[in-house]
Amino acid sequence: MFWSNELTKLRNENAGRIADMGEEMWEQLCPVLQYLSARQLSLFDQERIKSELIDIAEEAEVQGAELDRKMGMPYQAFCDFLIDRRGIQKKSSVGEMLLETVTYFVWWLTFFGVVSLIQNAGAIQSNMILAALIAAMAVVLLGGHMFEYRGRLSMDPKKWRIQIGVMVVCFLVLAAVTSRFSIAIPMESNKWAVMGILLVVSLLLLVIRRWYWSRQAGKYRQEKER
Repeated sequence: MFWSNELTKLRNENAGRIADMGEEMWEQLCPVLQYLSARQLSLFDQERIKSELIDIAEEAEVQGAELDRKMGMPYQAFCDFLIDRRGIQKKSSVGEMLLETVTYFVWWLTFFGVVSLIQNAGAIQSNMILAALIAAMAVVLLGGHMFEYRGRLSMDPKKWRIQIGVMVVCFLVLAAVTSRFSIAIPMESNKWAVMGILLVVSLLLLVIRRWYWSRQAGKYRQEKER
């Protein structure tokens, strides 16, 4: 579909393979993925290293071997080895998460704009704007980890607590701001212009998001061919 991209495809592929994995092997793989999630890597690099780790776990499961024996070294050292072998540089994922958050925010805002249009409301109210932003942050910060592995969470506990803390603080701050100041997008006299702008921005962000993750996947394919 148009809103899918190389990152979501790789995530879904990893999620399906983990969901099909036996419980015993999952218990061995989970701490490995938790360690990986704590490393400072781009979102796509995390998923591609994760895919390689799943490859090894699947081979070990078929052979009836222990995962640590298959790796031949402690999992921390093995993860670092895979990262170094691919020449992956440390990179903060904050910018990528911001791109995802802005995209989802505009999508939700467009949805609430349609709701306001149907209800013939005079504006997109501040509570709708707050709801759109919180929903976007929830999808980016929490949604992927909660539903990505269909109940099998592999997030580093410390990082998980930090992300939940960020969510709570942002919610409280935004709730205080919107309760004190009236923030709304007027639609009385220019509702079609507002909806047109939201739709154009939504499509533009979809294109940018799709191009960015395709570019990251292209770099990965070039590295594999070397």
